[in-house]
Amino acid sequence: MRLIVADDDQLVLDGLAARLRAAGHDVVAAVADGPTVLLVLERTGAAGHRVDAVILDTVMPGGGPELVRAVCARPEAPAVVAISGSSPPSTRRALLAAGAAAFVHKGVDDVVSTLERLASA
Repeated sequence: MRLIVADDDQLVLDGLAARLRAAGHDVVAAVADGPTVLLVLERTGAAGHRVDAVILDTVMPGGGPELVRAVCARPEAPAVVAISGSSPPSTRRALLAAGAAAFVHKGVDDVVSTLERLASA
């Protein structure tokens, strides 16, 4: 899958991107905030390249349900997988209501298995 990974914790971002690449995914961008996610989607779309999924930290600058809605509103919208180390159930509900395909706790293996389920759906 072609992916964008977004997390404002550089260590988490680097580790998740590396693990996803090792699992055979094409990480087209690893970014630290919501506005950059939207910019990358715009640029890849303009270049005729599709992004299959966006993995978003639930708490980062420009993130949250508003970002999920913006990503899901795009033509040929990628699936959104929201990730969190610790978010209350209300945050999970809000992200799923905004259009996230899945909510996963920040476990790299959990993210990889979620992507595999999305790819086979």
